[in-house]
Amino acid sequence: MTTTTRQIMINTEGNWPNFCFEVLPVSREGEKGKLPKGLYASVASSFGWSINAVQVCRRCGKPLDLSAFMDAKIEEVGTDGMDSAREEQEQWEAGELAVRCESCGFKKSKKLGANTWCEHNGDGTVPCKTCGAKTGDFLSAAYDFIMANDGLTADDPGYFDED
Repeated sequence: MTTTTRQIMINTEGNWPNFCFEVLPVSREGEKGKLPKGLYASVASSFGWSINAVQVCRRCGKPLDLSAFMDAKIEEVGTDGMDSAREEQEQWEAGELAVRCESCGFKKSKKLGANTWCEHNGDGTVPCKTCGAKTGDFLSAAYDFIMANDGLTADDPGYFDED
């Protein structure tokens, strides 16, 4: 006997107040149930989002623009550009590459350290003591991810009981 993991789905189409959504179990017949709204970081991580997607400037706290190497597309940068982007991405994820903040120009200093990748200490419900990312930074990024992924499905991590 084979068992299948229950699937869950993001639904942002309800007539709810701002910042609300629901996660629905998708049954084998396609019927839907409901989960209480909220829990942004936890729910978003069930669908593949990570608090590590939030990276902020150590000086001004604004989000860092990592698109030059994290979102590079071969049709835009060519083969050599992709090789360079992959190398920079690996250096970033290893904490070896500092990124200049588009908002304030900061990259690194002896006092503040450098704008390098932060793994964050926590689950996104408390500020990061390492880089200074605020709880609101994590919640906002998780909410944006959820709103951008209406209809996305994932394995149920245990939000709903099996039938």
